[in-house]
Amino acid sequence: MHVIVGLGNPGEVYANTFHNAGFLVLDLIATKLGAKFTTSSFHAMYALSYIEQTKVLLVKPTTYMNLSGKAVGLIVSFYKIDIKNLIVVRDDIDIELGRIRLKRNSSSGGHKGIQSIIDTLGSKAFVQVKIGVRNISLVNVFKGDVANYVLKKLSEDEKKNLSQSAEIACEACMKVVADGFEKAANLYNN
Repeated sequence: MHVIVGLGNPGEVYANTFHNAGFLVLDLIATKLGAKFTTSSFHAMYALSYIEQTKVLLVKPTTYMNLSGKAVGLIVSFYKIDIKNLIVVRDDIDIELGRIRLKRNSSSGGHKGIQSIIDTLGSKAFVQVKIGVRNISLVNVFKGDVANYVLKKLSEDEKKNLSQSAEIACEACMKVVADGFEKAANLYNN
């Protein structure tokens, strides 16, 4: 079994922000697979489906971003998931908007949701699908205030670019499950 986790913050106030890019990707995957999210006792919404012949659990934590490890840790423990079969989709301020990057065994890069997962699992050996959210024209406006930048409401152009990136990230996640990390990384990191 594989688990694909999309990181974000629950609630309407956080909808339509860069920080909820992971939720956007998980919603796309669920739509493509015909899966429906339901509430669980693991502090998450989840949906069970298959990608080709592989069982996949789609997860959107209902904790806030900084506590994502709580939900992920419970699910990994309960389902006895091998860390190499865990894929976490998240926003990345260091990658330009419109790009994605697949990494395995990568640090958090300052992303508090990822750091929470690493701290909880005691490992960083999972796959990260990083969705670039850096809009060069706005970097100077926010002067290093990353939190306000990733939590601001998106413009129409940003929504369009993020949606395109989310489609690619969705395909990349499915490719990781179907063909393995190396093949997916070779295809989507170029």
